Amino acid sequence: MVPKADREEFEAEMDAAGAKWQMLLFSRILHAYTDEDSKMAGVAIYDEPATRQTYALTHAFMADAFAGRL
Repeated sequence: MVPKADREEFEAEMDAAGAKWQMLLFSRILHAYTDEDSKMAGVAIYDEPATRQTYALTHAFMADAFAGRL
């Protein structure tokens, strides 16, 4: 969990460096959403759909990066 100002600073830094990057933002998804053992109400809860979407997009991004398509 990062303050919006820090996220914007990161984005600017990556852009200035010419980096190829992506950021996925979910509303109402808590910290540690990919950890099936996360069970801290209001703080960290596993979320299967968000996990599935994140893994699919991450795998596609990495496949494109390693294939030189980015």
